[in-house]
Amino acid sequence: MATRFLQQRLFPTLKIGVSAMVARGNQDVPLHVRQSNWDGACGTYCAAMALALLGRISDVTVLSERRKGVAARLWNAARKHYFDGISAAELVAMIKSLDADLYTAHYSGSHRKCIGYTQMLLNAGRLAIVSWLSRSGHDHHWVLVVGTEGVQEGRAFTPQTFLVLDPGASEPQMAGYNGRLRFAPSPSSSGKSHIPYECVGISTLQVRLTAVVAIGEAR
Repeated sequence: MATRFLQQRLFPTLKIGVSAMVARGNQDVPLHVRQSNWDGACGTYCAAMALALLGRISDVTVLSERRKGVAARLWNAARKHYFDGISAAELVAMIKSLDADLYTAHYSGSHRKCIGYTQMLLNAGRLAIVSWLSRSGHDHHWVLVVGTEGVQEGRAFTPQTFLVLDPGASEPQMAGYNGRLRFAPSPSSSGKSHIPYECVGISTLQVRLTAVVAIGEAR
């Protein structure tokens, strides 16, 4: 009988230390950037973290100090979305405008198709910036999916949870993520249109996915 155990699969450049870090040669640089309680720029914060993981930005914590390169272009492009937020199409357009030689695409629509598209991106070695809407409709938010948790049994891996970096939540401690989207169906949740979102410092929310932005190396 094959051994059955829980396994986490994280993006390869993500380093787990006291908090989420990104490996840069012989140096580990802070990855997570904390969103203000009153801005609407969660999508651009997620883009910054993705660009750091992909090696296009060296340190997300000092974006405002950059005067040239991808980091400076991101800082300038993101400011117009700071209060109003950003759609999936706008996020893709912004990333393309950075001239960072990256693959980008997006999907907006069905909750279940968003889950499937996100899984496909992770399997292809890409990152997914995902938006979710709370059941109440009061919270519409972007998070960066950096890995998957699931059950490994023999050679078969069954994913159950997306591991995310949430710029609106507390900094991750001793982990590479600070939020969890539990998407695996269970007998009690089969057919339901919402899934639990668990986050550091925030009570569990029932949410549905509304859009996915793909970002990764151009191939």
